[in-house]
Amino acid sequence: MQKLKCNIVIIFFALAYSLNLVCQVKNDSLELQSFWKSHIHPIINGEKEKVEKNTHFPLEGDWGYMMELEKSDAEWKKEDFISNYERLYT
Repeated sequence: MQKLKCNIVIIFFALAYSLNLVCQVKNDSLELQSFWKSHIHPIINGEKEKVEKNTHFPLEGDWGYMMELEKSDAEWKKEDFISNYERLYT
């Protein structure tokens, strides 16, 4: 009888854990869909204003080199990103 109770408890926790994983995957999927719609679709669809709104400045990385800016990286500004947007996203 004791062994049966132990097995039932183990099965209960295994089912609860599995349900938690399924719910987490669903939540992750919804978050991923939301991110895709709000950040990736505007890039794909060429919605420059939405991309600018979603971009946090100051940017880090090599974006200025990819846009072929002819100034040092210390001089890169938001205006450089906006005015050279097409070089990066077309």
